Amino acid sequence: MIRKSHVSLLAAAVLSAVATQAQAGFTYDLRFSDDTKSKAAAVGTYTLTLWGKISGDTNYGNDFWNNGYVNVGSTQVGGGAIATGGVTNGAPVAPANVGSGAGTISQLVTAYGISDWGYSSTASTGSSSVAGMLFWRTGTAPGIAGGNPSPVTQGHAIDANTWEYPLATYTVSINTLGVGAATNFNVILPSANVRSGTSTLPVILYSFDGGAATTNNGTSLDNVTIGSPVQFVGDVPEPASLGVLGLGALALFARRRRSA
Repeated sequence: MIRKSHVSLLAAAVLSAVATQAQAGFTYDLRFSDDTKSKAAAVGTYTLTLWGKISGDTNYGNDFWNNGYVNVGSTQVGGGAIATGGVTNGAPVAPANVGSGAGTISQLVTAYGISDWGYSSTASTGSSSVAGMLFWRTGTAPGIAGGNPSPVTQGHAIDANTWEYPLATYTVSINTLGVGAATNFNVILPSANVRSGTSTLPVILYSFDGGAATTNNGTSLDNVTIGSPVQFVGDVPEPASLGVLGLGALALFARRRRSA
């Protein structure tokens, strides 16, 4: 039986995903490897896939994925379903793992005892160092076009206006469980253009509907959205169940008093 707390969290994720899909432009969407958004938290290892969607007109071939920098961070809901663990690995995947500079250049940071993947200064209003962020790159100019469903790219249509490609995979390990409602993971974009030495680099570079390349920085992310988070849902008792447990405890206390 699915608990009410699980249903409400799942419904919120679905509504958020539907709202995001309707927007034009580029969308980062983090999902489990089986394309789901939510799982019951249990000790073990899980694989997440980061997808990049471009929505526009019905011509997938005039949309292009070029490169971008991303972080993945956690949030605890109601105390969190994960007590220890978090993201333990992250790497770009085909078709976004080619070209100079693409690779696993990320570092672990910690929030709430949970390991995140990315640079720790994502909240800064200034430029952020490129060190620590995951960098995906297709290695082509202006980028890889939509409409290429080959086994290598794993790209596919979402609807008549939207195509997506996988960009990266992450490994999440749960070592011990929490007692809260949920632990969420999602993309966190740098708050400003990232820096590599003296060079300033765009947070993301793409184009859609045959237009000019959209060079976005963290203070002006035009037409870039982030999908709903991945959720690890805790086994939170329903209020009715808590009431039954409370009555049981009172009955046991009364019985012990009579025995005394």
